[in-house]
Amino acid sequence: MMCIALAAIWGGLFQIAFAEDATNDDFLILFIGGFLSASIAIGWIYAQSKKNDFVLYEVQDYMLGIGFFFATIGTIWGSRFLIGFVTGEGWTELFGDAEKFNAGGWTDSVTNEFVEWHPNANGIYVQTAAMLALIFGEIQLLKRFKGATGFGRAVAAYAPILVLVGAGMGPWMTWTENIISYEMGLSLILLSFAAMEMALRSNKALNFVVVAVVSGLTPILFEVFNTGADTDGAGGAMSLLIFIIAIQGYYASRQELRSELIQKASIVLVGEIVLAMYIARMKDTIFILVQSNRLS
Repeated sequence: MMCIALAAIWGGLFQIAFAEDATNDDFLILFIGGFLSASIAIGWIYAQSKKNDFVLYEVQDYMLGIGFFFATIGTIWGSRFLIGFVTGEGWTELFGDAEKFNAGGWTDSVTNEFVEWHPNANGIYVQTAAMLALIFGEIQLLKRFKGATGFGRAVAAYAPILVLVGAGMGPWMTWTENIISYEMGLSLILLSFAAMEMALRSNKALNFVVVAVVSGLTPILFEVFNTGADTDGAGGAMSLLIFIIAIQGYYASRQELRSELIQKASIVLVGEIVLAMYIARMKDTIFILVQSNRLS
């Protein structure tokens, strides 16, 4: 029932967040609604568990996970709202032109079509920093709680990867004009690292395996579905896989993880590398680490 409820909530949120005609007011609603819902859930847990030396029961653990879920929503779309707000108020043009923002977009000089306003690639830095700040706050909160915290920790571990895949393959590609830029590459590395760290802290090897596998697939997905990229930049996304593999190797060697499960998971991780090699050969891509002002 919880999975069905969360799926329904996610569906509604994505319809608002990724709608073509979504406005900054819509992002403000997600901002306020997300943090208000998270505050109610986590505040209720905190008040109840305080009487029991902050030991959580299963039902409180579920509420903690839901609180982290809504906190993620508030963080991502709250940061998106703030980007538009500071641009529209004319405080900075770091994320784009204020006049174009207030006009809702601009007319393309070549196609003569109206283009909806969106932040430039600098917006990725803001949303990534906001997610890292949220993760730090969740770590501090989880240090306080004891008892049943498995679901809450799992949500905290999966959230950065879900954000990376959802935002990275959607708005962020638009913001970078289909370029796997420094902003995109740095975000992929940092959020993958943060997700694996949270998965390790969850004390469940299965969480780490899921996060590690999805982290490895993310650069491949970026490469395959980034159909708008120019041919000179082909291979830029998959080139980031080398950094993900290094992070996976570091965490896989940690004694906190069950060696048997990691050994089985290694088959999947090696399979991802083979898949990346196959796609690279089929698409005739090149390995890119640094290229003037972008990764690809």
